[in-house]
Amino acid sequence: MSTPNNGSAPATKRDLEQLREQLREELRETTKRDLEQFRESINREFEQFRELVIQLAGSLSRELHDFRNETREQVQRIEQVTRRHSTTIVSGSLSIGGLNKTAERIEELIHDRDKAIAELRDRVRALEEKTK
Repeated sequence: MSTPNNGSAPATKRDLEQLREQLREELRETTKRDLEQFRESINREFEQFRELVIQLAGSLSRELHDFRNETREQVQRIEQVTRRHSTTIVSGSLSIGGLNKTAERIEELIHDRDKAIAELRDRVRALEEKTK
């Protein structure tokens, strides 16, 4: 910034007006340049932020997809184990049911045998008493 006056004579009103106009113009240009730099900086920052959000969204999407697949696999494993256990329980129940029927039948046979033995003892006693 230069003064229109050489510095020896006092500044005139016209000189002061020119100086004021020059300062205003420099201020406008500086402000305009600063605003443009600020706008560019904000645009760069916003673009970086936008890219970060896009990367984050992609990363979260992949993680959710992986989590969904892992959960699905774990549920399938649990279903397989449950199915095996259910099959074992059902077959065990059938086997126990068969064993119970067999045990009941054996008990009936033992009861019938004991009854037959008791009857035979009674007959043997009766015969022994007759022969005495």
